[in-house]
Amino acid sequence: MTPNKLEAEPASAKPTNTKAPDLASASVPDTLATLKVNLDIGLAHADVDIRRKENGSFVGLPGLTPLPRWQMLAIFIYAMVSCLVVNDVVKVVMIKRLVPMAVA
Repeated sequence: MTPNKLEAEPASAKPTNTKAPDLASASVPDTLATLKVNLDIGLAHADVDIRRKENGSFVGLPGLTPLPRWQMLAIFIYAMVSCLVVNDVVKVVMIKRLVPMAVA
């Protein structure tokens, strides 16, 4: 490891009653320091493993189980068909109003 690399602290060393930092309004160097990321080399595999042990590897909302693939596909198809139907309805209404001679 390089001497300027920030070391990740174990999860037990973090106080539990501190307020989470506001990363949206922080500067880039402050954000990198808060997230313990070295801009020159990024995150090494060892850093990623440490963060997974601290935070877990689940991405998403805690306590919310992911949907099965078939259900995600069904929702996507329903949304796609709904958008196409709405598009067609709007198109027909616009043509009838704006081009009255086009529809006999």
